Amino acid sequence: MFSKIEVQELLNIISKNSLFFIASQLGKHLLLPDDKLFLEKQGIDLSKIKTIHTPIEQAYLFGHVSTLLDNNIVKKMTFKDFKKYLTSDKWLPLIEKERATLTAVENFAYNEIKGLGNRYVQKLGNTVIEVDEKLELSRKAAIKDKAKEAVFKRENKQWLSSELRRTTEDWERDWSRTADYIMSSAYSKGGIAAAKKRDGEESKVWMWVYPQACKYCIAAYLTNGIGSRPRVFLVSELERNGTNIGRKADEVKAVIPPMHPWCRCTVQSYDSGSEWNEKTKTFKKPKYKSKYKPMIKVTINGKEYEG
Repeated sequence: MFSKIEVQELLNIISKNSLFFIASQLGKHLLLPDDKLFLEKQGIDLSKIKTIHTPIEQAYLFGHVSTLLDNNIVKKMTFKDFKKYLTSDKWLPLIEKERATLTAVENFAYNEIKGLGNRYVQKLGNTVIEVDEKLELSRKAAIKDKAKEAVFKRENKQWLSSELRRTTEDWERDWSRTADYIMSSAYSKGGIAAAKKRDGEESKVWMWVYPQACKYCIAAYLTNGIGSRPRVFLVSELERNGTNIGRKADEVKAVIPPMHPWCRCTVQSYDSGSEWNEKTKTFKKPKYKSKYKPMIKVTINGKEYEG
């Protein structure tokens, strides 16, 4: 059996990784005083964590940029171009409301990741305490070694998730799903903020729905199945609908993506007066067509006549 000291060491490793992930990927400013004190006691020097734009902030800002810039420009933009754009004089800093929205996304991410870590700490603690006496010493050592290695090597959440799942054969909580949901939410909130900046409270959006989308996304965002014209929503309507977290299947509403943890639908800004183009599968403003026939110009003896 694991001793009480060994059990506590394992639980500290999980808590340390969760908080370290928050500090390095979401930002040190999200850590509570108790979080910082715990990490310091675990030997983590927070002053060495340097972040200009955290991944979640980058996702939010890219969503913001994607809505403000022409879609063709965004498709050609590399990550290097994006970072350069953020430091150029063309980038407009976030206003107070937009910064508040980003902060809300960051706080949601903090609670989700810390909660995920806490739930696994509880589950791991119960599992370890009840483990059979015949549990191989090598397996116990492997669990501890892998968790420690993740801290020292500062590997990302995919590596830690994969290694612990393979080692313990019981990594039920999916870090990837949580991270995907958070990043997708940050991207969408950035796009919504940009739409509101451009068109105000009456701003409208539609969603790009992928062919492999679930039935809930298809029903909520499209008019007649995959490939059909998307529904156009007032941003204020989607904001009132909140999220689908905790709702039953028959209670799902159209919300600002993600609709669910694996949702890949993306926010697209809608220009008033735009029409759906079946060929390009996007909304475009129609070219102006005069109801009058163009004048015919005729030149006679050096003089020009119109008729």
